[in-house]
Amino acid sequence: YSLMSIKYLARKLSDDNPEEFVEILEQLTTVLDNENIHTPVLVNLVICIAELTAALKVRAISILGQFVPIVLRLMVVKENDPSAFLLLYSTTTALLRVIETVPLFLSPYLVHMITQLTRLGPGLKLLNDSKIAPTMAKITKIWTALAQLVPTRVLIPAIDEVYDRIIQKEQYKSVEPLMDFLFEIFQHVEGKVIKNYQSELTEFFLKAMTFRCDVEFSEVNEIEFNVIRALVALIMKLSEGSFRPLFESVFTWAIRDEPDNFNRAITFFRLTTEVSAALKSLFLLFASELIDVAGPLLDKCNPSKEEHVEANLYLTEFILRTLHNIFLHDHQNFINSHRFDVIMQPVVDQIENEQVVESEKMQELVRLSVAQLAVAASDDILYKQLNYQVLMKTRSENAAQRIFGIKVCVDMAKKLG
Repeated sequence: YSLMSIKYLARKLSDDNPEEFVEILEQLTTVLDNENIHTPVLVNLVICIAELTAALKVRAISILGQFVPIVLRLMVVKENDPSAFLLLYSTTTALLRVIETVPLFLSPYLVHMITQLTRLGPGLKLLNDSKIAPTMAKITKIWTALAQLVPTRVLIPAIDEVYDRIIQKEQYKSVEPLMDFLFEIFQHVEGKVIKNYQSELTEFFLKAMTFRCDVEFSEVNEIEFNVIRALVALIMKLSEGSFRPLFESVFTWAIRDEPDNFNRAITFFRLTTEVSAALKSLFLLFASELIDVAGPLLDKCNPSKEEHVEANLYLTEFILRTLHNIFLHDHQNFINSHRFDVIMQPVVDQIENEQVVESEKMQELVRLSVAQLAVAASDDILYKQLNYQVLMKTRSENAAQRIFGIKVCVDMAKKLG
């Protein structure tokens, strides 16, 4: 009860008697470092120190160097220990209180703090215990508080360092909460602030997008999704003039530097799928070179076109998704005669791609893409070429391919009315 009394007295009297409460805070923080404290006492002690910190505000800065590392050390997941859940909840509550009170004085502890939080989230999710729900809610509030209250100029280098540590220690599941944190930051920061750190962020995301190339991990698709989600959130805050150099850097990294690297191409076209869906017709301003590389890549992934090629259905899927978005939002005759000639045949030839024929999802995607290309074709001559090539596929010796070709013809007719 003494700790509770101190907490409530601090709320009422700390403004008038700051020196006395600072002394009490220093003494309690020293006691906290004792490893022999029983968990119930420890829970109340952590909360009491956090409340004192909140009451004293900047006067409590002197104890942060001792208090924050201890709190982070206590933030561990212990299964089948009810008292451990209570301690974890109290430490997350205390950390949130500190962040809300003195966010501008946390830079020395940010790397350790973010690292610990990225480890904690995936571990808690694995427990599948109803007791962790309040703690998960607190962790979500901590991420939001950090994103909103700590300056971006401080967060970006800390996140970069945390990512390097995660990769070095092969704690790959921690990448997901780290990218979710970046997404949260971009939701709250203004575009003009982001522009000041665009070069650092570009370098960071180019590093993060090599995850598929550098790491053997079963959940690479899920991790990559979170990287791309964060990057798209960044892109949505940029002006056209700011986005163009970023897109050029990514395009160079993925296509120009290593044109035969399918892993980089997958990451790139997963990104363009999301960006083209978000920017809609605005994306066409940046898509000219993309069209030029998409056609040859589709051919490289199509076993029916060349022998001894690396058939890659995953890459094919995201190239087609990107192209479908381009066709869908083309209201300005972007698909002119030249671009049509580059892309039409590789797209139509997917009708003969055995991997596509065997997948209902991929068949649906090809049908949507060809039908939308028919709409985007800028004149009747182009449409007639497309229609002729699709009809040729209906003469295939393979019955499944013939049926597929007929379905594409029907979709084209429906789309054009």
